[in-house]
Amino acid sequence: MRRSVIGATAIALVCAAAVVWAQSAQEWYSRGADAYDAGDYEDAIECYTRVIGLEPGNADAYYDRGRIYDELGRYDEAVRDFTRVIELEPNEAIGYGGRGWVYGELGRYDEAVRDLTKVIELEPGDVYAYCDRGWIYDETGRYDEAVRDFTRAIELDPYEMAGYSGRGWVYGELGRYDEAVRDFTRAIELEPENIDTYCDRGWAYYNSGDIDSAIADFETACNMGWSGACETLDELRN
Repeated sequence: MRRSVIGATAIALVCAAAVVWAQSAQEWYSRGADAYDAGDYEDAIECYTRVIGLEPGNADAYYDRGRIYDELGRYDEAVRDFTRVIELEPNEAIGYGGRGWVYGELGRYDEAVRDLTKVIELEPGDVYAYCDRGWIYDETGRYDEAVRDFTRAIELDPYEMAGYSGRGWVYGELGRYDEAVRDFTRAIELEPENIDTYCDRGWAYYNSGDIDSAIADFETACNMGWSGACETLDELRN
């Protein structure tokens, strides 16, 4: 007997669905990574969720999904995923680092410090954990501790600009403008394409009374394409 078109179509759809669901966790994970790289965050979330469905103990999938939730501003979901990473791998630093960062964005600073301190305990050479904790200390007015953390980051990796730019910012808040300029200058030497650092050094120059140098830095930032620097430059010239 001849099969109906509708029946054949239904069978084809069922077979196609079976092929999709038959994909392995690794295949879903690779698809998620590709989607993330392409900027398709919702598809990436779906792929990592599929991985978790197939492998509930896959800490990498939780971490990567949590990172996307953080980038999308879905902080509570990010915290849940990073917490799950910690439950699965309590002796690995990565989950604490992710959750600590999100706690900082949420203004939950004590929890952020606790998690980032745990990262440092597990990985004492983690430059970025010191920088992240330094920014939390700065945000909460604990400037001496912030300076110590950024200084430690510099000691660990003197060729990473994050420590210099962070410490320079804190020095500026403390009114130690010469030291701020010195650190921002080193950060610029290491990453001359970073527009923000020219602006930060420009403000340090301005607050120290060196208007000409401030104008030069904001002019550089303006020429690099940031309209905010152009507006500040016009104000300084006038």
